[in-house]
Amino acid sequence: MYTFRPLSAWNHFYQASTFYRLRLRLIDGLDKSVYEAEQPGASVTQRLEQSLYWSCFKSEVEIRVELPLPQSAIAEYEYPALFPTPPTLSEEYPRRRDQTSDWDNSENTNQSPHDDPSGLPERGVYNHVSKLFNEEQSWYYYLTEVALRRIGNRVLNAFYREAPSTWSNIKPLIPIALEFESQINAWFANLPPAMQSYESDPTLSNTGQRYTTDIQDSISRELSWALSNRFLEIRLWLYQPFLFFAVHHPMSTASTATDNLTSPLTNDEFGIVQGLVESGLDCSNKILQARCLRHRHHGIWFDLRALVTASLIFIALARSGNVSLPNIHPGGLRSHLSRTLEALTYWEDEAPDIKKARGTLDNLLRDLS
Repeated sequence: MYTFRPLSAWNHFYQASTFYRLRLRLIDGLDKSVYEAEQPGASVTQRLEQSLYWSCFKSEVEIRVELPLPQSAIAEYEYPALFPTPPTLSEEYPRRRDQTSDWDNSENTNQSPHDDPSGLPERGVYNHVSKLFNEEQSWYYYLTEVALRRIGNRVLNAFYREAPSTWSNIKPLIPIALEFESQINAWFANLPPAMQSYESDPTLSNTGQRYTTDIQDSISRELSWALSNRFLEIRLWLYQPFLFFAVHHPMSTASTATDNLTSPLTNDEFGIVQGLVESGLDCSNKILQARCLRHRHHGIWFDLRALVTASLIFIALARSGNVSLPNIHPGGLRSHLSRTLEALTYWEDEAPDIKKARGTLDNLLRDLS
């Protein structure tokens, strides 16, 4: 994934999922009580098995959202645990100096007059607390990723099983969309503050990066950024049917929007659709702001595809003339999408699909002007 080889990556994820499913079949055929009794540290083993299941499943599904690839047997397995078991964060603090080696060996030879009277260096305590904090942060991130993957899969199954042309009959999708939106917002609202502060942080640079020398803070920022992107991704899946509807139907009044539709919208329903369209535009804008990165990471290929999708949404709405586009760069749509084009140009030599996407956007913008 780091080197823009999603098909090769999928092959590895598929194999991992297949081997894991074989392991589950093996365990299912054993006497569970005997099997569990033979496992050293059963709770630790169970946690690792659960984490591995969700990592395999999530990694495979992420690529299959983008590419029409077959699913492995793991997708057909109904895993008994809805969520992985949380780690044990309440480890007992060591009380003697000879117990600090697992915490911070490097500190034992450099004690200061400020060492704790009980014999535990302050730095060792700090390192251990930081370790627990990072483990807790990682756990919240992982748990939320699993939850969002489940919600995202339900959104995809509800809205994307049939051709986009079915979205012209938008009326039945309104209550489903509102329910999904409520679930997504509830998850976001219940995140720890450090995990939901990325979007509102005034110290972020215009590239979506924040420069810091605090490792603990840096980890929080990275996890917060990743979760913010996941929320944006699922929200855009949720809003795309309504953006499609706006492209193909005048949005000035309920009567003009519902011409030739089998299920006309009431004024209240039309108002909800307008609100969902506005949320979709806001979401697309945030994607354009947050994902134009030149930092190589596991999800950079997904970032670039999200940028292309958001850009195509703006171009389609601009060509339709059915919706006014707020917060567009004064220089026009090409200027608004300039950072996206620059990001695609930066990476295009490594990925033929990214190069083709950049050329497509260039041509569409040229035709629009």
